[in-house]
Amino acid sequence: MTSTIFVSDIHLDVGNNTRTNLFLSFLDDISSTASDIYILGDLFDAWIGDDTMDRFQNVIDAFVKLSQTTNIFIVRGNRDFLLGDTFSQAANCTVLPDEYCIKLNSKNILVSHGDIYCTEDKAYLQFRSMVQNQQWQQDFLSKSVAEREYFAQQARAASIENYKKLKQAQEVTFATLYQHAIQFNADTVIHGHIHREGHVHHNFDNRTLDRFILKDWSDNKGSAVVEKDGVFKQAHYSLDKGLTVFDDVILLNNH
Repeated sequence: MTSTIFVSDIHLDVGNNTRTNLFLSFLDDISSTASDIYILGDLFDAWIGDDTMDRFQNVIDAFVKLSQTTNIFIVRGNRDFLLGDTFSQAANCTVLPDEYCIKLNSKNILVSHGDIYCTEDKAYLQFRSMVQNQQWQQDFLSKSVAEREYFAQQARAASIENYKKLKQAQEVTFATLYQHAIQFNADTVIHGHIHREGHVHHNFDNRTLDRFILKDWSDNKGSAVVEKDGVFKQAHYSLDKGLTVFDDVILLNNH
């Protein structure tokens, strides 16, 4: 019986083979059961251009192998917003826009990295506006690899410091998320970005909205949401236990 799997914020780095091996094992394990996988941003901890993708050849090879049985969809995140056509063609995957609505068993599912909903995080919105500018991206990609790596290091450090200062209310503005859900006529929203995990059932304006938040991956455990026969369940992946799907719901605290 096939399923659809959602993950986010794996943050693969060439200097972290442990995380990469965990993810490669995960891809191999789901190949026989998942019809589709949606990776909702920050697959890579930093992506400085498709011209450096040979650093992740093992990941690309794993995607090509997985694509024989499973459709692979990727949403760009705030760390890998430069993922381009060269990568998607080499990895045999589809790169989606910032927000994308899919229909599963008569439900409309809005998927996104989630940073687009952080409208109270003014510092991040300024950064996002800058790096999403096409001219800025062209100028950046024209720089040397060393210059781009230095920028990525500085941006990571600034992001970590900014996140430490945020209140939880600034992570995702529900009014913004709900407005986008209405625009897409979505029953469910699945996103990552805020590095927390949980499910929230919202009742708002005589409507209901289910929201699943995907946690970032560690070196020994990954977070996922699995859809099968119209039912969404949360899951964890580890090398020793494989993909463990929970019947109990992990609730998002302090939402």
